[in-house]
Amino acid sequence: MNDELDTLENNHNWAITTLPPGKNAITSKWLYKTKFKPDGIIDKFKSRLVILGNKQTYDIDYSETFALVAKLTTVRTLLAVAAIQKWEMVQMDVSNAYLINDLDEHVNMKFPK
Repeated sequence: MNDELDTLENNHNWAITTLPPGKNAITSKWLYKTKFKPDGIIDKFKSRLVILGNKQTYDIDYSETFALVAKLTTVRTLLAVAAIQKWEMVQMDVSNAYLINDLDEHVNMKFPK
């Protein structure tokens, strides 16, 4: 949890302020996941602070939604081409990549207990 909070702080993802008049704060919560090594041994514990977007109101809290995600068929095609061409493939995990985006709107969030 400390790593997650440090990353959010270092990326300047938020500013702690008072809630503007007439605005509602959206609740948030912590999500926890246990990552395992291929042999089943625990590798690490991960946590994410997430905002409960299902509590938002269209045209008040947001105006559009979009998530850039590769389709599985695209990934499979790329892997097939890489295998045929004998390209070297490397796997990596990008931590907090979605937090680097700029938003046009302000989102008011309550910290979880």
